[in-house]
Amino acid sequence: MTTTKIAYGFAAVVPFGFVLLACIGITHVVLVGLRERKARRLALQKAF
Repeated sequence: MTTTKIAYGFAAVVPFGFVLLACIGITHVVLVGLRERKARRLALQKAF
């Protein structure tokens, strides 16, 4: 069973589960974006 199926199953059972799932998804996207931005900045600093 994949993580996605587990997440959708959880969201279907728990009240406001889909709202919670959306919040987790948005948070994940923001954190990954910040991590990539930091890595890019460090790579540019090492280049100079």
